[in-house]
Amino acid sequence: MNRMSWPLTLPNIAQPCGKWLLIFALFVGSCGDDGSGLENRKICQQFNDSLFGQLNQTRALYVYSMEEISDRKERMDMRLKALKFVQAADLSEADQHNASLYNSIFRIYRDLSERYSQTILRSEQQFYTLKGLSKAIQAGQFDQDRSEYRNEALKLEKALKVNEAEAIDITQRLRAVEPNYHRLEEPMQELADRLNLDAAGSPH
Repeated sequence: MNRMSWPLTLPNIAQPCGKWLLIFALFVGSCGDDGSGLENRKICQQFNDSLFGQLNQTRALYVYSMEEISDRKERMDMRLKALKFVQAADLSEADQHNASLYNSIFRIYRDLSERYSQTILRSEQQFYTLKGLSKAIQAGQFDQDRSEYRNEALKLEKALKVNEAEAIDITQRLRAVEPNYHRLEEPMQELADRLNLDAAGSPH
């Protein structure tokens, strides 16, 4: 399987109890002296690291590349469309049974392919949003007032949770059909070779 590659390694996941303390700290007001400014920076960076960890959990779910799922869907679609031009007499009982199962699996890939791609793209966008926040933190943008960071970070945390739930649902369904997909690949490849299903247009 092709795994997603990312430009940077993300920080480790923060412990849940520590994360709630950080959330509480984000809501606490701050003074304007240098000491509180450095404390603000530390709190914001720690919470940002915890969000990176949350994103890491979602990234671990992407065991397929977008291209792999899309390619499977397109190949299955082409073969099934070509099969519509094949006479039933040219198909054995086993061929028909395999084609029916193949069609069931195709419908799952068809329904999930775009959702899977969008989930991965959202994770990528969230990665760069977090990188941008990290740079702003390091530049001292929130040293005197972390309210702007707090608003952005808590909004992003909610979006991360939504995307993770979507990724869990999609990946579980893809993994559920994986054994049958691989089991059918050989007989469907033999059928495609015999009936010229992988050629453009209907078989001759």
